[in-house]
Formats: sequence, structure tokens, C-alpha cells
Amino acid sequence: MASIDKIYELKTAKEPEKTQINLSSGKLCLFESGNIDAAKALDRKVQPGTCTIDIFRLSDDVMPKYEASPTSGISAVVLHFTDKVVTTWQEVTSRQGTSPIDSGDMVDWVVADHETLDGVAEQLEPLLDDCYSDGFATCESALVCYVGEVALEHRFFWGLDAAGKAAKLFAFFVYPDEGLELDEAGEDAGKGAGKEVQFKVEGVKYQVTIPEHVTGKVEVDVCDTDIDIKVGKGFHLEACALVFSEPNPEQNYLQKQKQRFSDKGILKEIIKEEGTSFFYRSEERGAEDYRFIRVVKAGNEYFELRECPHDRPFAKEVAEAMLQAAQSFTLVE
Repeated sequence: MASIDKIYELKTAKEPEKTQINLSSGKLCLFESGNIDAAKALDRKVQPGTCTIDIFRLSDDVMPKYEASPTSGISAVVLHFTDKVVTTWQEVTSRQGTSPIDSGDMVDWVVADHETLDGVAEQLEPLLDDCYSDGFATCESALVCYVGEVALEHRFFWGLDAAGKAAKLFAFFVYPDEGLELDEAGEDAGKGAGKEVQFKVEGVKYQVTIPEHVTGKVEVDVCDTDIDIKVGKGFHLEACALVFSEPNPEQNYLQKQKQRFSDKGILKEIIKEEGTSFFYRSEERGAEDYRFIRVVKAGNEYFELRECPHDRPFAKEVAEAMLQAAQSFTLVE
């Protein structure tokens, strides 16, 4: 585990490639190139003017492992707004308090002056051509970076000076063979682990509580009535709204699901049944896999909560942690 200070020290040890952009308004936005329409202004304003940028690649002992992989090997990017000393680090959010980049599968990203987005949009295609060959490209008011498909984590932090003003923006990307992991349990965490995580579904607010022993960046993605909740690398809880015609349908639904899974050979052993949930052992690609289903009524809506099928198999302790979070799912009055 490492603190942000330590990660900054390690990631910026090499001689950087340098470039610059002009941030005339001091209002930044951060987005994936294919999602410019959803670009969100960041939570802090920076000093307007020329911003110098340092681009760092993977170290010489790590980079050869990825020469045939879809990545530029960019390991970190530092935007310098002032020459003030950084005294604290704070994770970047949008002005709405959410992550500025929602995807966990980010391939490229853009940082730009928010008031020049129309001009950036016109130049984005040729910029992408350049950055996919060189790793990064710039126009007057935007930087485009190609990270690729190898990095496991994509993180963005403000470097704040003693007065709480933004001196730097530090972006870093964690690759499998670096042996580098952010210490989420310390003061750098602040992502909601062990805390209530709230989100809205069709205008109604709900929440879950992430167990305290689960650490990592919390990401919540809501699409219509489907909710994805990720924490770190292994925790991935899924919820979706259900529609029933009969009253008090939870137990009937669970019994039907158990029978269906048994008939398909999915359900190997029921480990625990409690209220309107059951926890069971299965198999996925020849490996032991642990799963659960919980049905809950929150307000006027029913929801099914379960492990995300795309990330199977799950270890028993991870599935138990997700079930614990699912049992806390509730309506926020």
C-alpha cells in the first residue's frame, strides 16, 4: 500500500515529456473523448493562463512487458497551475460531487478549458489520431491522453497548497506489474468505504452502506432503474427494479429463482437463507463461485440485488461483503 505522496514520488521519478495548454477561464472539465456531451466542470477553479504539463511513461523495467499491448505506457500526468508547494491531496470530483469520469474501462481522457469545448470538439478527431500514435496530443486549450486497455486504475487528484488552492492536477494509472496500490484505508481514502453511499433512481434517493473492511474507490452508475456499485477491484454489486402484480411477492420470487438455478445446475449448495435473501455456492469456468440474491421493497419499489455476473467468479468473503451491503439497501426519506 502507498500514500498519494509516495505514489507521486514514484510516478514522477523519470524525466518527463513536456507540453502546455492555455486555460483562459480557469474552469476545467475532464471527460472521455467519446463522451464530450457529458463533460462535467470540475469542483475547483484553477489559476487562468498557461498550464505546463509533465507526461510520464512506465519505467524501463516495466514498459517492455506491454510493448505488444494496447497501451501507450503513460503512467502519470501532472498539470501545473502554480509553483506553490502541495500540502494536501484531494480526489477530483465534478461540481455535482460525482466522479468526473465514470467509466472503469477508460481508454483515453481529455482535460480542457470548459468554456472552449465547442472549439475542442471540432479538433478532437485529429487530436485522437495523434494521441493514439504518440500517447498524447494538445490543441490550444485541451490535452488528450491515450492510456489504453491495460491499466487497472485511473485516478485524478488535486494537489492543494497551504491556502487550499489548486497548485497541480495529478493523474495516475496503475498497471498490473507495477506492484503499486493506493492505501485506501488511510487519509487518502475518502471514497465512502464503511459509509453510506447515496444515489437517485428516477428521482428517488436510495442508499447502501459499504462494509468498513471493504476499501477502494466507490463508483456508482445508474442507468434507468439499473444500478452498478463498484468498490476497488473486486466488489461489484448490481441492483435492478422488479415489477410484481401480486402482494408480498418476495418469497415466491426467491423460490422460483432457486428452482430455476437448481434446474440449470447453477446452484450447487445453499449456504445461508435469511429473510428475503439467500447465499449460495456455484461454479464459474471451473472455479468455485459464491453468489446471492436479495429482494427488498424500498418505498413503493421492489429491487433485486446480486453480484454482478460480468465479474464472476467471486470469492466467498467478497460475496459476503456484497450481501452485507445489499442488506443495507434502503430508501432515503
